[in-house]
Amino acid sequence: MLLSQFGERLNRHLMGRDSVVCLLPEVSISLLVEVVHGGIERVEILTYSQQMKLLAALFNAAPQGIAIGGTSGKSTVTGMAGWIMCQAGRDPTIMNGAVMKNFVTSEALFASALVGENEYFVAEVDESDGSIARYEPGMNVRSLVDPT
Repeated sequence: MLLSQFGERLNRHLMGRDSVVCLLPEVSISLLVEVVHGGIERVEILTYSQQMKLLAALFNAAPQGIAIGGTSGKSTVTGMAGWIMCQAGRDPTIMNGAVMKNFVTSEALFASALVGENEYFVAEVDESDGSIARYEPGMNVRSLVDPT
């Protein structure tokens, strides 16, 4: 479950309750699970639009958001930026649209998301579906842009 790491941040920044978002990549859905007093109160299947709103809200709640966009190269640049920041001791949260091979472990086989302990949030943002407009970054990085 890819985004289960975000549960604590969801609780702090969005829900005010114990909540966990779980991505199930093998079936391409996400679940929002709310837990109250140790018991599951609600399970909701998130639509793609709801997922994008949730990711943007998490990103916007971070003190230092770094948005990486462009026609192509977004995933590669996001992974590289996240890796460089980790190697520099910055420990960012990273949300990528692809597997970041440098971060793959036996516990994180997909490794397209990493929750850090610092104020930085590095995210691949996609312009093709319009969700890029939801992000309010402190810094933008733009890779190749196709003018057509």
